[in-house]
Amino acid sequence: VLSEADQATYYSSWHCLAIHVLSSLAGFDDIESISAALKIPEEAVSKVLLFLTQSGIVIKEKNKLKPGLTQVHLNRESPFIQQHHTNWRIGAIQSLASQNKDDLHYSTVSTLSRADAEKLRAEMVAFIENYVAIVKPSPEEVMYGFNLDFFNLIKK
Repeated sequence: VLSEADQATYYSSWHCLAIHVLSSLAGFDDIESISAALKIPEEAVSKVLLFLTQSGIVIKEKNKLKPGLTQVHLNRESPFIQQHHTNWRIGAIQSLASQNKDDLHYSTVSTLSRADAEKLRAEMVAFIENYVAIVKPSPEEVMYGFNLDFFNLIKK
């Protein structure tokens, strides 16, 4: 569990979380490799890594970076949850510009029955639970972003 001050910094930008997670992958254990992979200037990576190492989120072992914390969870009541979701929606938008054929983006607006909306939501929750169950024990080889949005557009 991160302190509130550390959470404020950690969730202020996608850079902190991305660098934290990327440090778990082989070959991404220094400023230069992280900067090249994420297309972030080395100076910015260095600043983020200073925070991550000072807070113990990332550790340096034999001059190589690795995660100090392997899981950080933000509950839905957190004051930082909106920024966290916004950061990764921005990441998804930036991914659209790269037009990578392996990326998957799907957006739609639908009308449907309340019962079907509830059924779809339940299936999405089950999918998220399955996603977490697969990702948790999976060896670190690649890094992907995952966003799922399903919301009522009619505001009452």
